[in-house]
Amino acid sequence: MEQTDIHSRLIRVYPEVPRWWYIGLGAGSFVLACVGIEICNTNLPVWGLVIALLLSVLFVIPLGIVQAISNQQFTLHVLAEVIAGFAFPGKPLAGMVFKAFASNTTSQALVFVGDLKIGIVFSMY
Repeated sequence: MEQTDIHSRLIRVYPEVPRWWYIGLGAGSFVLACVGIEICNTNLPVWGLVIALLLSVLFVIPLGIVQAISNQQFTLHVLAEVIAGFAFPGKPLAGMVFKAFASNTTSQALVFVGDLKIGIVFSMY
């Protein structure tokens, strides 16, 4: 099916970024995050980091839809605090690191998606 949208025609001149680049960058970042939480004595176990990232992956699409429709950005700050409070009682640093990974990952993912969309718009100039 031929796309006649001006943006899709203009973006075709640029090569696709290989999928392995995103996978490698994500894997490398995950390894560095694991090393960082272990070296810095944050009291956050690696499974807590995995839960924070899964929480972010779970909510990035619904929050992105809300942001695209209403131009209002919601965050996972309070939900991440509640989950961290139950998962790591008496460990405030682990809760703060959990909240940072959960909410910042979602925010950065939404900004990245927005930047990709802006890249398509600016490619026509």
